Amino acid sequence: MDQRKGVAVKTLCGIFLVLIMAGTASAQLAPYWIPDDGCTLLYEIDGNGMTLEAFAPLGFTQSAAGNWAAFSFVFDTEGDVCWSEYDWYEPSGNPNPQHQWFEPPLKILDYPLTTDKTWQATATEMRTGYPNRTLTTTGTVLGPQTVETGLGTLDVIAVRIDYTYSDYTGSWSKTYYLHDQLGHVLDLVALTDCDVTPVEPTTWGTIKAMYE
Repeated sequence: MDQRKGVAVKTLCGIFLVLIMAGTASAQLAPYWIPDDGCTLLYEIDGNGMTLEAFAPLGFTQSAAGNWAAFSFVFDTEGDVCWSEYDWYEPSGNPNPQHQWFEPPLKILDYPLTTDKTWQATATEMRTGYPNRTLTTTGTVLGPQTVETGLGTLDVIAVRIDYTYSDYTGSWSKTYYLHDQLGHVLDLVALTDCDVTPVEPTTWGTIKAMYE
């Protein structure tokens, strides 16, 4: 598995990206999540060149412009993905690394991701040196979509997560465009060291020959 990269593939309908898993199932413990085996995904968001780097089994680090954050996730008893911890460092705003965690871990993805499905979860957010807060997530599966990326056109499931504090003024929403192996792919431009392998280009001629 020395060379593990995604490539665009020609098909009857145009060019799109097809990725298949290589090696053992440990490379992808959760569908619609980034690979957990040292995969690095490069995003271009407002030109900041943000990178995500996966670490086993479900976490990833995020960095851009000198700031970094590490997100850790776990499975609950139903096999769904839950946010358990968050560490971050912003030298321009807060020079001391911060640690935050949730009890119980806060559900983010509720499988299977079927169109119009909704769920809600609540947890106590704890942060060193700060009072505890209650954070609720409300998830809604918007359904299948296609997203243009630096790797080609990807088929995704769009999921909106609404975050709301019940005892503190604060709420926000984020829509995730989730590829079944790479997770959120909006603004994704490149990937390296991922446990995915390229599919050889398929042309109309090779498909036609199968039926002759």
